[in-house]
Amino acid sequence: MNEIVGQRQTRRPRLLAIEWLALFSAYVLIAGSVFGLRIYMPDRGAALFSFEHYLLPLAAVIVVGVFWGRGSVDLKAVQLRCRLLASLAFIVFSHFNIKLWAHLINETKWDAQFKAIDLDLPLLQQACLFISAALKSTLFGWDSAYHDVFVGMFVLAIIVAAFDGAAALERLVTLIGAVLVFGGLSYLLAPAFGPFIFDINRSPVQQLMLSFQLSFIDSGGANYSGENFIMPLGAMPSLHVAHGWVLTWVVARMHVWIGVLFALTLIFIGAEAVASKWHYLVDIPVGLAVAALSKCFVRHFLPQAGSAKSMQRA
Repeated sequence: MNEIVGQRQTRRPRLLAIEWLALFSAYVLIAGSVFGLRIYMPDRGAALFSFEHYLLPLAAVIVVGVFWGRGSVDLKAVQLRCRLLASLAFIVFSHFNIKLWAHLINETKWDAQFKAIDLDLPLLQQACLFISAALKSTLFGWDSAYHDVFVGMFVLAIIVAAFDGAAALERLVTLIGAVLVFGGLSYLLAPAFGPFIFDINRSPVQQLMLSFQLSFIDSGGANYSGENFIMPLGAMPSLHVAHGWVLTWVVARMHVWIGVLFALTLIFIGAEAVASKWHYLVDIPVGLAVAALSKCFVRHFLPQAGSAKSMQRA
C-alpha cells in the first residue's frame, strides 16, 4: 500500500521555479484589483510587441523542437518548453500591469534627485557618451541599436541554452522571469520617468510615452487604451541592464566566447541607456542588483522547484 502511495506521489507534477514566480505574479494582480487597481489589457499591436520581445524565441524553440526529432518527439522536453512559455507569458503580462500601477501607487517622483546624482558625476556621464558614440560608429550609425541588440541577445541566448540542454533553458527562462517580477516590483520603490524629461530635444517616442504617462497619472489610470500597454515609463531600475547581465552570465557558462560578445554588448547597452537619456546613472547599479537578486533566486529555488536537470536534453 505504501509503495502505491509513493508511486502516486512521485508521478504528481511539481511546479517549476518560474511557475512559482507566475503564481506570485497572479497574487500581486489579485491584490491590486482588490485594492481598486484596474488590470489593463493590451491591444493586438502591443501584444505582438510583447510577444516578439520576450516570447518569440522560446516559441520558435518549441516549434523547431517538435519537427527536429524527425519522427521521434521528446514529449517531456516539449512539455517543459510549453510550461516555461506559458509562465513567462503571464509574467510579462503581469509585469506591464505593475509598471502601469507604479506611478499610481507611489506618486512621489525621484527624477530631480536622480538628475542631481548625474550632475555630480560628469566624468561617468562623459564616459557613457564616449562609449555609446564609439560603438555606434562601428555599427555604422545604427539608430535602433539599443533596442535591436537587446532583442538579439534574447534570441541568441535562448537558442544557445536550448542546444545546451533542458536545465540550461529552464535556468535562463527562469532568470528572465525573475528579472521581470523583481524588477517590476522595484518600480514601485522610486518611480522616475527618465532624464529625457529635462531635455527639450526629446525623441518622438520619448515625447509620446511621456504624454501618455502624464495623462494616465492625471486621470488616475482612466486614460488608457490597449496600445498604451507597453508605454509606461520606468527609469529606475534599468531592466535592460538587468536582463543583459543575467543573459551574459548564463551564456558565458556555456560558451566563453559568446559570453565575451555578450559582455561587450552589455557595456554598450549600459552606456547607451544613459547616453540616450532613458536612464539615470543610478539606474545601472540598481539594475545589476535586480539581476543579482534574480540569480540568487534561481540558485536557491530552482533545484527544489522542479528543475529540469534530470530531464533529457531540450
